[in-house]
Amino acid sequence: MGASELAQGAAIVVGLAAAVSDATTGRIPNRLTYPAIALGLLLGAWGGGASGLLASALGLVAASILFLIAFLRGGAGGGDVKIMAALGALVALPTALSVLAHALLVGAVMAVLGIVWRDRAVDLSTRLFGFVLALPGGLGRILGLPGLGRILGLLPGPDGETAAEGPPEPGVRFGVAAGLGVVWAFAPAGLRLPVGIFA
Repeated sequence: MGASELAQGAAIVVGLAAAVSDATTGRIPNRLTYPAIALGLLLGAWGGGASGLLASALGLVAASILFLIAFLRGGAGGGDVKIMAALGALVALPTALSVLAHALLVGAVMAVLGIVWRDRAVDLSTRLFGFVLALPGGLGRILGLPGLGRILGLLPGPDGETAAEGPPEPGVRFGVAAGLGVVWAFAPAGLRLPVGIFA
């Protein structure tokens, strides 16, 4: 078994472990993410030398940069950043972009189902549009649409509180989306997004 196969298997195991942890505790532990990042970089170097290490490092950045922006804007947790960094390091570029896209799509579906489950289908289209632009929080602000994060309840309002009336709504457990996304990214070709769009 080569380094890439080990990395793929490790990414699936790490993603599923993060999904279970986030679903049950609401946390993605550092003892899972930090060793996975180190393992990804080591496997990259083992499988491809300096270029493999670079591909793993770039995968780490590509998969986690949107979540780092969200974290800095208060729209994501640190565990979300670290699990995507770990998955990106394990699978390297360009596969990290595929994992990111699949995880974001799973997260979008989870957000829609959460809205419907809470009987708020009336504002479904507004929230879905806002999710696409502002899930990795702050993108709405970057695009000049600062209200989108608050529509979702993902970003704090001017007074530090979420803009939604009443108690703040729970956000998407992105560890779950990441775990399901990485499994989906390695599903048979007909069941996943076309690989060519990430090359």
